[in-house]
Amino acid sequence: MPGPTVAVLAYPGMSAFETGIVTEVFGLPRPELDVAWYRLLVCAERPGPIPVVGGAALHTPYGLADFAAAGTVIVPGVPDVHADPSPELVAALRRAHARGARLVSICSGAFALAGAGLLDGRPATTHWRYAALLRRRYPLVKVDPDVLYVDDGDVLTSAGSAAGLDLAVHLVRRDFGPTVANAVARRLVIPPHRDGGQAQFIAAPVPHDPDDDRVARSMAWAVAHLSPWPRWPGSRTCRPARTCATSPGAAAPARSAGWSRNGSRRACRCWKPAPCPSRRWARGSVSRTRPRSGTTSPARCAPHRRRTGGRSGVARPGTGSRRARCAR
Repeated sequence: MPGPTVAVLAYPGMSAFETGIVTEVFGLPRPELDVAWYRLLVCAERPGPIPVVGGAALHTPYGLADFAAAGTVIVPGVPDVHADPSPELVAALRRAHARGARLVSICSGAFALAGAGLLDGRPATTHWRYAALLRRRYPLVKVDPDVLYVDDGDVLTSAGSAAGLDLAVHLVRRDFGPTVANAVARRLVIPPHRDGGQAQFIAAPVPHDPDDDRVARSMAWAVAHLSPWPRWPGSRTCRPARTCATSPGAAAPARSAGWSRNGSRRACRCWKPAPCPSRRWARGSVSRTRPRSGTTSPARCAPHRRRTGGRSGVARPGTGSRRARCAR
């Protein structure tokens, strides 16, 4: 039994990537899924060779009549975001919508749907670099530049490029359920659902040189000016051991590992007891010495003990250490 028909539009000067997304998800046979899989048609406005980026050409026997007759119609982009779609394409899109087809756009394909008046009053998205232009050219469209895709029932739009994969897997989920969609995503080696939006992919002003990072410079200065930790219990300056070892990690995760390693070398000194008035203190444990290091539980001391080879700084009787001798 044939599955749902999906038609994707090929146009001159297109990138093969967006069309390849549709081919990969809807065109490849998947007998292992045991469902009536899609029937894919690659369509063009006019017969003849269709030039593709890179010098290749694509030939297809399917035209706009086949495009408008499909159950799911996908526009993967447009040749020029500043130009209006052709009257023939607009008519085909409107015919498909009138007969209840599902309309889908990837990246700049939203301009074709908007040019046909099919996004008026609807939420939609496109590639973040085209969002302002789409809003300016088609003010009736409720452009959301932050999301990866928008599902508005019979009209769905996605952001640029790889966001088309997210939308394609979402369509599979709608048609066949999450189990099949998860299997397709696993074949594609992508997550079945990706969190976040387009904002995470927009360039941010990050310092090119780590030395220009003010937080990193402050951390480097603090390490260079650390004084030896005092050895007396109850000293107020023992407490920064925990602060210096952990807090900067929250401010700059990329540097937290190196900072913690350097900090742990000094933090372990806080666990060493002061000159001992009795053997009982020399036989103290991490539980007795941890208040001086600023930690709240023995469990927090364990990572530092592992980094320093298990040397907690607590003297043991008979080891010959200065603290043990002090206790005798």
